[in-house]
Amino acid sequence: MSQSDEAEYRDGVVLNKPVREGRGSFVNVGLTKEVQIDRCLEAGLRVTVKMKPAVDGTCSSGRATAAMLRRVSSPQVPEVCFCLGL
Repeated sequence: MSQSDEAEYRDGVVLNKPVREGRGSFVNVGLTKEVQIDRCLEAGLRVTVKMKPAVDGTCSSGRATAAMLRRVSSPQVPEVCFCLGL
């Protein structure tokens, strides 16, 4: 998956980056900017992140907004069939 690919879910790694009190960890999900999730997790942990779109799905530049809070998801939730290319 490349940076330009849009997906409802992305896998990533929790970064060892300081966060403000009451905020969640930052995760590298392969985009130009890391995303912030809804909880604090241990650095180095692999997670699946639900990429919540803006109301219209994009910001004024046409790209998904990076400043929104994302949710950590169970890895079993995103079911994709790659065998048929769907």
